Amino acid sequence: GAGTAGCAAAAALSQAGYKVVVVDLHQIYPSEFRAEKFGERQFAYVVKFGLSDAAREDLTRFEGVWLYNYGRIVDRLRKPEFGVDYGDFVNGLRRALPPGVDLLIGKVQATETGIDQQRLTLAGGTQITARLLVLATGLIDVARRSLGIEKLVTSPAHSLIFGFDLAQPPSAFPFPSLVWYLDRPADRGAYLAVFPIKGRMRVNLFTYKNMADPWVKNFRVDPAASLHALIPGFERHFGRVEITGPVAVRPIDLLETRNYLQP
Repeated sequence: GAGTAGCAAAAALSQAGYKVVVVDLHQIYPSEFRAEKFGERQFAYVVKFGLSDAAREDLTRFEGVWLYNYGRIVDRLRKPEFGVDYGDFVNGLRRALPPGVDLLIGKVQATETGIDQQRLTLAGGTQITARLLVLATGLIDVARRSLGIEKLVTSPAHSLIFGFDLAQPPSAFPFPSLVWYLDRPADRGAYLAVFPIKGRMRVNLFTYKNMADPWVKNFRVDPAASLHALIPGFERHFGRVEITGPVAVRPIDLLETRNYLQP
């Protein structure tokens, strides 16, 4: 897998002097709603693995975050953070992979593992033999199941996340970024993160709602009105919310992984 984890592992192993082959289904990673904001600690890993020059092209750095809770702004943190489109970020990491890493586009059809040797067979018959196999396929479960690694979902659809753009540009707001905590338990909301990505203001709304909740249906039909009802205090502080473009929705499961200690 040549996502964030796969690229980071490949770069780290290459730095240590190993020959690495990364196998992925797609030449270009598609746009996907996940991991749109991270901080200095995460960026330090990107630097450590030698991938920062390419990553900077796709990252939007902003200096600090305001925290809203209990009806007021409670802090103005100065630490830098980064906004990013996940697909752009992964493709940037792929472009930055060192010369000792080969990116092979293909589908793994069979996996054989053992104490000293691992073998992958791709569609078309190509085989790759290696001492170490790193499984970094994200939500694609075929390879995991073929190795007998179990995924136990302990809380399905534990939370529901929404992502969307505001019509107003970042310059329309007084904050570099904002985390707005929702304080009415009956709303089943957690918080709203507002931050820039390449000239647009992005919002990630974290909730404990489920897809059957009438509010979710209403939000997809008229997101601005639903958001207004959920966070009236935001609009009293920063003006009327206007949403542009599509709204992405993603349920998040809590899970455990079992039987992963194998040869």
